[in-house]
Amino acid sequence: MKVNLTSDDINLLVYRYLIENGYTHTAFCFNKEAEIQKNPYYNNHADKLPPNALVSFMQKAMIYIYIEYHTDELTGDQIVCEEPFSFFKKHTCFRKLGQQRGVPIKESMFLAAEREASSSVVGQGQQRMDVDNAKKTGVFAVKGDEVSETGGNALTQMHPIYVGPPQRRLADKWQLMRYTKLLDYSSINAPAEAFFNPVIPQCIVKRVENAPPAMYTVGSSKKAKACDIVPPDVTLIESEDSPTTQGTAIKWRLDGQLLCVGYASGTIVLWDSRGKRLLNRVISRSTITAVAFSGDRRFWNDPGSMDVECKVAVGDAEGNIAIFKIEEELTHVATYNQRSVVSEISWRDHTFLAVATADTSILLYDTDANEIGAIKAVAQSNPQFMEWGPSGKCLAIVDNTNVLKLYKPSNHPMQGNAVTLKAHTKPIVSACWQYGHTVKATNKLCTIGMDKQLFVWDVVTETVVASTILDQIPTTISVNSTDTALAIGTYGNRIKIYNLPSLTLSCSLCDQELPTSITWAANDKHIAYNVYGRQRTLVFPIGTSSAFVPD
Repeated sequence: MKVNLTSDDINLLVYRYLIENGYTHTAFCFNKEAEIQKNPYYNNHADKLPPNALVSFMQKAMIYIYIEYHTDELTGDQIVCEEPFSFFKKHTCFRKLGQQRGVPIKESMFLAAEREASSSVVGQGQQRMDVDNAKKTGVFAVKGDEVSETGGNALTQMHPIYVGPPQRRLADKWQLMRYTKLLDYSSINAPAEAFFNPVIPQCIVKRVENAPPAMYTVGSSKKAKACDIVPPDVTLIESEDSPTTQGTAIKWRLDGQLLCVGYASGTIVLWDSRGKRLLNRVISRSTITAVAFSGDRRFWNDPGSMDVECKVAVGDAEGNIAIFKIEEELTHVATYNQRSVVSEISWRDHTFLAVATADTSILLYDTDANEIGAIKAVAQSNPQFMEWGPSGKCLAIVDNTNVLKLYKPSNHPMQGNAVTLKAHTKPIVSACWQYGHTVKATNKLCTIGMDKQLFVWDVVTETVVASTILDQIPTTISVNSTDTALAIGTYGNRIKIYNLPSLTLSCSLCDQELPTSITWAANDKHIAYNVYGRQRTLVFPIGTSSAFVPD
């Protein structure tokens, strides 16, 4: 049956509703305003209206035009909502991203079967890899009886992730779809950190406490799933004789072709982007704590960069810094010794590097001239961030104070001035350089602090050029490779993405656990993040949660 309502029909229904429910004064005013006495339906059909006609009509109409679906968190099945409809009360159910009218998207009807099949395939695959290829692929400590726990039940252990402002209110509980989870191995309660390959968008490596790192390939699945579980392609074990040695330091070379992994045994291994072992060498008797390749991003993006010899610097827990040339084998160049654990290493180019140690020392090394210098009285604690800018004109240092420290070399990198910049009112949490691909991004450094402030600094003019206030205390920050966006993790379990240079909020997500590190894919289409005290590594596409348009 088709119903056509005119304004006269609606006026009459509202007028009768007001009278029947005792709103006599309002009914009198509405009568005059709507000229009910001149309404043709009032004169001819008023006596035919049943009591409470307006409410009855709306209740009957909504039966035919409105259906709401629940989404089962474990299976993904769509369940018709049994809650009474209300214009003003939000349903406690949530709809997945892509459901614009309250009905299930086409692909979601098959989610339960897909998840069951995926769990079975992952479980069987892990068993075969453990039995047949443990030493080659290195799938670490996955036994047959553990597969159902780490593989088959991985989806049931997933917490929902919700899309936040500006796309959705968090109260709507709009669940994120089509994201990826890196399959856990070893202990799921072990902290982890992921690093995207700086050139190959699909390649990502994960370092796990008390276990060797693993390399994954993401972004290859085109099926519409709530979550795609990706097993590791290869586990980067130290050797066949030591398959469980922990990887303690990881660094990609900026051309994406080499990965250096330092282990707790004092060994370093160089891998290619596919997880093939290239070179290895025992460096120390203690744990490797920091590694770094020479050269900056601009150098490694130059097609002629392979004609220049590359070096790698390795620091350990005893304070030793060893420098090697990467040739057909690792050729020793120099060894320096400090009194404390090496925590950070940053190369300015292929000759000069800066080293931070746990006793607050910051040292400069000229590997060609074999000279050593120091930046005195700069850090008051072990720096949590120390890195040369893309142009090599400035070394940024962040410790547990509210002051940003900069070292600016003069004509010679071993000689320069230390500068302190104050804008934060509470300790700085972290910092990240912009890559300087555009004029607006040249010599820009982003910092976040316990005062819930985000600052963008111009280190040449030593001024703040942009800032914004965050609603939660931040935990980590990362800028994408094109300087068009930055991602921030905060308390409240939020991941927020801001456009650069305007610092307008582009999209946000709400997890169930605190994010501790963020990494961008090389093509800026995906972000991966880790959470506090867990091995969970989640990868989500930017296009899933917003129409991401940089400034």
